[in-house]
Amino acid sequence: MIPSPPLDADGALATSWHEVMAALKPGILAPCCTCRRSSIWHWFDGEHYHPLHNAPHCVTRLIEEWHAMLAVGEVRPAAALRLTGAYARRSSAVPVALTSRDGGSPYFRPGMPDGTPWTAVARLADGREIVTPCAHNAAHAREVNGFWQALARQGATHYPGAAHPVAGWIVDPAGQRTEKWDR
Repeated sequence: MIPSPPLDADGALATSWHEVMAALKPGILAPCCTCRRSSIWHWFDGEHYHPLHNAPHCVTRLIEEWHAMLAVGEVRPAAALRLTGAYARRSSAVPVALTSRDGGSPYFRPGMPDGTPWTAVARLADGREIVTPCAHNAAHAREVNGFWQALARQGATHYPGAAHPVAGWIVDPAGQRTEKWDR
C-alpha cells in the first residue's frame, strides 16, 4: 500500500523526490510499497517506516501516486497494486506488515513489525556480549536469559574453553532493560 502523502500546513506535498531518496535507510527485507518486490530500503514518514526501493522508478512512482491522491483529495492510503504471476503468488502466501515503528530499542531495524525486537543479552567474563534476537517472542527471550543465568549459577560455559556468563538482561521493544541479573 502507498503510504499517505506527507503534507505541509497548506495541504501541499511536503517532500520531494530528492528528499525521499536521501531519507531511505537500510533495514529488514520487505515488499516495496510501490512495486511489491523485495527491498531492504525503508522510508520514514515521521512515525512509521515504509519499505521502498532506492531505485528512481519506485520513488518516482510514489511521488506520482501522492500527486494523484492530492489531485482527487484523497489522503488515505491508495489501494495496493494488482500483481500477477509469481509475485502475486508470493505476496498472497505471506502476510504483509506495511509499516514498522521504532520503540527505542537499540536492536530495532526498519522493517521489523511493531512490537519487536525482544532481545536477550549476556555478558561474558571476558567482557564480550552475546546478543540473541528473539523477534516478537518475549517468552523465548526469557528462556534464553534463564539459560545464561543457569550457566552462571553453575559456573559453566556454553562450550569448552569459552568464558562463562556473568550478567544478563532482556531488552524489550521500547529499549528498556528487564529481568537483569549478575553473578
